[in-house]
Amino acid sequence: MKYLKILLILLLLCGCAKQEEAEQEETGEDPIPAYFLSLPEQPSDEDEIFVCANDGLHKEELWDDFMDEVADQRECDITIGRYTIEGDVIYELLVHDGNGFVLYTDNSRDRFGISEGITEESRKFLYDLSYLTIEEINDTKKPFVNRYVFMSDEDLKDEEEVKAYLDEVSAGKESDMVMIWAMQQPAE
Repeated sequence: MKYLKILLILLLLCGCAKQEEAEQEETGEDPIPAYFLSLPEQPSDEDEIFVCANDGLHKEELWDDFMDEVADQRECDITIGRYTIEGDVIYELLVHDGNGFVLYTDNSRDRFGISEGITEESRKFLYDLSYLTIEEINDTKKPFVNRYVFMSDEDLKDEEEVKAYLDEVSAGKESDMVMIWAMQQPAE
């Protein structure tokens, strides 16, 4: 009897969640703000969040899994927590819908920035530029751990085309969105 009660409670909870999702769909309510609100104040080791912190990258395997799914042209997403120099977290949700990419950014936890609410950027292509050094991106000479990602509507065929495009952007060309994740290397 005890197990039957537990089962009924679980079924009731599942039904409530499905009802809430249906209500959101009926009212046209955007689930993205609710998703960002559900994220923790600071990511922990238990969270499924790829973290770019001042002491380096954490849970890189999540990024690798995301890129594998993208290569297989499957719908997928990844949550990214980027830290500001002051230690505030900016959350991003990068979604691949099988045809392109959408990046949602929530900087509401950044106490020193200007909160723009949740921003949304859509592009056709995503380039993982982990092989580039910070010097190749913007001539900055600092000891950085690097992870670079570039979203564009331009179909760039190889590494040389990407570098040439980024050089044009550095020289002032109007650009698609560039996301650069670079964290200071821990002091030795």
